[in-house]
Amino acid sequence: MKKYLRFYGIIYLLVLVLIIGLGMIYLNEINSITKNKITPPVFITDTVQKDNDLPYVKGSVTAPIDVNKFVNSTPEIVAKGKEVYKTQCLSCHGEEGKGDGIAGVTLNPKPRNFLSTDGWTNGAEFSSVYKTLQEGITARGMASYSNLPPEDRFALIHYIRTFSDKFPKITNEELTGLETTYNLSKGLKTANQIPVSAAEEKLIAEYKAVNDKIENSVKSINENKSDKGAILLKENSKDLKKVITSLYNYGNWTEGENQFIRFVNNYTVQKGFKSTITQLNSEEWSLLFQYLKNLISV
Repeated sequence: MKKYLRFYGIIYLLVLVLIIGLGMIYLNEINSITKNKITPPVFITDTVQKDNDLPYVKGSVTAPIDVNKFVNSTPEIVAKGKEVYKTQCLSCHGEEGKGDGIAGVTLNPKPRNFLSTDGWTNGAEFSSVYKTLQEGITARGMASYSNLPPEDRFALIHYIRTFSDKFPKITNEELTGLETTYNLSKGLKTANQIPVSAAEEKLIAEYKAVNDKIENSVKSINENKSDKGAILLKENSKDLKKVITSLYNYGNWTEGENQFIRFVNNYTVQKGFKSTITQLNSEEWSLLFQYLKNLISV
């Protein structure tokens, strides 16, 4: 019996030694094991790019039009609309207006099939189609064509209507509604368009220019030891830079001394002044106004 116990004791010690040995091996190799099992980092590409920035577009002024002359279609109007269609619509909507143009093959949803007047987002009425051309339909990938002159859009709609005889009849009331909504008889003015990046650079440059003026003005005031207006300003200013900034941001105070006094007395402390400034006499107000007007206008 003692022999068996001794035998099992030896086996137990061997197993224990084996476990300890394997544990030490694992600990020594844990760095390489962990390294092999960690998933490599995934670098996500920034999808916010400036490559698709807005283009430069020069603003324009469109001559007024009489909407009533488009109640009825004419060969001349349709011919003009066809030319507009070729350059603006054919690539997506196709030559026959079926929505099967080359550029529209991969679009989802597909471009509108003009042979059918069913299921149009804004409706197939003349005024509804004009609304679509003016505003676009973002959800369907339809771009706005507000850059086209209204007369071209009217002609385009008349040409589109040649694809089907089921379009609703055009009425004078409908066109009058378009006139009321878009003031077409007064002409259309479109503003210049510049890229967002260019606008940002312009704003930064303008801010820097104004900030430089403010800094130079503050420096000039601090260095002026003789002018009574400068001395009055320093004595009655809690935050000189805030004072000058508020003066640059609100230019109407230069219109007259009374306007200046009203400006200072309105939210005095918030503009960087001390409350003591409201106690100046008329002569001191005049000195301060003239000094600041000359300083800011430089």
